[in-house]
Amino acid sequence: MAEAEGESELGKRLVIDTVLNRTAHPDFPNTIQEVISYPNAFTSYWDGRMEEAERNYDLEQMARLKYDALPRLE
Repeated sequence: MAEAEGESELGKRLVIDTVLNRTAHPDFPNTIQEVISYPNAFTSYWDGRMEEAERNYDLEQMARLKYDALPRLE
């Protein structure tokens, strides 16, 4: 959410897709947590915006977006 802050729903979906694609790519770690925390991959992880976004994001919207992305994990 912090990386897609201020983006449309499409922008949020694109960030989710980027993370999922990286978990499947051999040049990146294979877990979501490791991809997000990979050095210099997502600036919001390192600049403190992630903690702020966690307090303010729309849980219902994020759950729906993540659920929609699940079929792509197969």
